[in-house]
Amino acid sequence: MGLYGYMRDTTPMLNKYLRAGNSIVLNNAFSSHTHTVQVLSLSLTEANQLNDWNFYESLSIFDVLSQADIETHWLTNQVLYGAWDNPVTAIVKKSDYLIALNRHVGMTAETQKYDGALIEKVQNILDINTNQNRVIFVHLMGNHGHYCSRY
Repeated sequence: MGLYGYMRDTTPMLNKYLRAGNSIVLNNAFSSHTHTVQVLSLSLTEANQLNDWNFYESLSIFDVLSQADIETHWLTNQVLYGAWDNPVTAIVKKSDYLIALNRHVGMTAETQKYDGALIEKVQNILDINTNQNRVIFVHLMGNHGHYCSRY
């Protein structure tokens, strides 16, 4: 990524945001795993690669936010039920509101809608007037699968 010093300008928009002071670069960020399901299972729960706990026996971010009386929304364009997604789905089912655009099941990276369709869903949530604190998680299909299927 150009943002991290790669010689080609592969991240022009991110570079623009950085120059404008609208973003930061985290140079020492490390992933707990190389695969999304394991990363999310560990990052959304108190389980991690060092304590060797099972995610399904651990408190999740949704448990913590619920105790703090914070409303949670999980918006996703990924498959909810399949070989790659079941653990994440088990965790996010604890959110107060779950909006899933992708209706596929199984081992697929296919979608019916582009990730941009989630913007309207986020806006709908933001348009609801409330005094309650809330957190909105947006889980994109992103670069899973073929690039030409995403844009």
